[in-house]
Amino acid sequence: STPRSVDDVELVTQARDAGLAGLVLKCHNNPTTGRAYILEKLFPPIRVFGSVCLNGYTGGINPEAAEVAIKMGAKVVWMPTVSALNQHRFAELKPEISHVGGGTRSAGITVFQNDGRLKPEVLEVFALVRDADVVLSTGHLSAEETVAVAREARKMGVKRVLLSHPDSPMVGVPVSAQQELAALGCYFDRCYAVIMSRIAPITLERQLEIIRQVGVETTILTSDYGQPHNPKPVDGFREYLGRLLGLGVTTREIETMVKKNPEQLLL
Repeated sequence: STPRSVDDVELVTQARDAGLAGLVLKCHNNPTTGRAYILEKLFPPIRVFGSVCLNGYTGGINPEAAEVAIKMGAKVVWMPTVSALNQHRFAELKPEISHVGGGTRSAGITVFQNDGRLKPEVLEVFALVRDADVVLSTGHLSAEETVAVAREARKMGVKRVLLSHPDSPMVGVPVSAQQELAALGCYFDRCYAVIMSRIAPITLERQLEIIRQVGVETTILTSDYGQPHNPKPVDGFREYLGRLLGLGVTTREIETMVKKNPEQLLL
C-alpha cells in the first residue's frame, strides 16, 4: 500500500490528545479489526472502530469476508474502493489516482449484473450488515451504483448507510439523489480531502452549498487524510472545521456534523 503520514499509534494518540471521542480505521487493502481492538485497549478512553473494504484482497464483494470481519468486530463494511470499476475508469482519465490505496491488480468490480440488477453477493452482504446492525458504506462506486446500493440496502432494512464522499468528482452523486437518500435516512461523508485534492477538487463553498441543500443533520465531516503530501489527519481536520466556521457554519452545526451524527451512525 502507499505510504501514510502517520501510523496507527500516532493517529490514535493525536486524536485522543485533540479530544476526539473516537475514530474509524480504514485500510483499502487490509481489515483493521485486530488493530482497532488493540489500540482501544492501549489508548483509553478513545474508541477505535475497525472496518473492512471489499476490494481485491477479499476476493471482491465476498460475503464470507464481510461476515468474518463483522464477527471480529468490524463496525463499517465498505463496498469496493480501490478495486471499484468506477475508480478504474476514473483513473484512465486521471492517471494520478491509479496509486490511491496502493492500487489493485484485480479487475474493476461493479455491483451490477449484466441485466442491471444488483449481484446476489451484494444482497448477501446487505443482509449480514443488517443483521449485525453495523454500517454499510458505498465506497468508490459510481453515482448510479451508489444510489442503487443505498436504496436497496435501506429497502432491505439496513439501518446505517453512509455514502462515501458523494461530492467527489469520482463519485458525483447528484444533489437531487442525495436529497432523496437523506429522506430515506442515509448519511453522507463530506471530506476535506475532496476540497484539497490536486485532482479535480471542488470548492469548500460548493461543498457547503450541498450540505445546506441536503442537510446538516445527515452530514458527517471527515478529513480523509493520511496521504504524505497532506497535513496529518488531526491537523487537517482542525483546519477543515476552522474554515467552515469562517464561512458562517455555527458551532452547533459543527457539533451536529462532528459529534452527534457520527455517534448516531456508529453507536
